[in-house]
Amino acid sequence: MGNPDGRRQSRILLMPGVMTILEPGMRPYADAEPAISAVYDFWSARCRDGRIPGRRDIDMVDIPRALLPDLLMFDVVEADGARRFRYRLVGIDIARVAGTDPTGRFLDEIIPADRTAELVASLDAAITTRRPNTLESPFGFADREANHVRRIALPLSGDGTRVDIVMCHFVFRSRTAG
Repeated sequence: MGNPDGRRQSRILLMPGVMTILEPGMRPYADAEPAISAVYDFWSARCRDGRIPGRRDIDMVDIPRALLPDLLMFDVVEADGARRFRYRLVGIDIARVAGTDPTGRFLDEIIPADRTAELVASLDAAITTRRPNTLESPFGFADREANHVRRIALPLSGDGTRVDIVMCHFVFRSRTAG
């Protein structure tokens, strides 16, 4: 499907999923999703003195290269009592599945709110609880094979208190994949 400006556009289908707030010591997806566990371990190793890490603690060079294509970071932008999420970093596999690279744009500019309710709830939970969470849901693009996703949302804080970035890792699956 195309846009008037020539960029590809996909219709996103989103259905109810399951979100889990991770408490210390919990392993996300255990052995089922080693990539998500690896991103969680990377984040956990940067937590110091009970504080969540900041963006300055996350050096992309240190993240295993195989994880980068499915990594995403959102800036948390609060203004006039509203919270918005701006794409800060978008891995190439996420851009491929979406059909566009939304870096620098706001989530609500690209996808209608009724189609992102679960993702926004996950991002909001990472901000308010200051804890990682996982979200598993049917999810797909009408013109793509990916129709199921497992995600982890990891809060980052530049001042050690207020969450200003949420780092996510996505694992896309087709209906026939486990």
